[in-house]
Amino acid sequence: MLAKKHNITLMANRFTQEAIARSHGQELNWQLFQTGQAFDLGPLQVFPFSIPHDAFDPVGFRIEVGPDLAIAFVTDLGHATNLVRQRIAGCRLLVLESNHDVNLLHDSPRPWSLKQRILGRQGHLSNHDAAALACEIAHPGLQHLILAHLSQDCNDANLALDTVGATLEAAGHTPKLIVARRREPIPLIQLQLDEVGCGLRPEAIREAIREASR
Repeated sequence: MLAKKHNITLMANRFTQEAIARSHGQELNWQLFQTGQAFDLGPLQVFPFSIPHDAFDPVGFRIEVGPDLAIAFVTDLGHATNLVRQRIAGCRLLVLESNHDVNLLHDSPRPWSLKQRILGRQGHLSNHDAAALACEIAHPGLQHLILAHLSQDCNDANLALDTVGATLEAAGHTPKLIVARRREPIPLIQLQLDEVGCGLRPEAIREAIREASR
């Protein structure tokens, strides 16, 4: 495991830490947070929030730098709760699950029990689910929308882009759409932090995060 080899500190809530410890032993370095309780990571304020998925206390993250800049990460969820909508609202960058195309999933050779799990309210967002949620929370300040956790055999990058993009365009929203692919890094995204008044350069943020993780 990468964390063991390089002595990396892992951040998680208690239930997630306990589940990983049961399967990988107690040899990892942990820094625990409490779901629903904000914590600081250098100059960043991190808000972990509950998401509906069949795992051990799964969370999404909203990360704020000053009062005017926020990004959010939310994958592995079966549906969007009011809390999810609240936490991802007003972000300039959003990483959002767009896991599967429903028709491709139905036509796949996967067991019916697995299909039911994926389609359930504790499963994963489809392309249409992601499109509806993105359209609901989109606003003029949303600069980038990254579609993530695409299924290898029940989805396609172009299909996800077309589905989400068409829905957003029809509603008059124009964030830059990017697909996070399995084996390719996404392009570097640099938000103009000084323009939104937080006064922090990306290099300063990276250094502060390194210091906080030591």
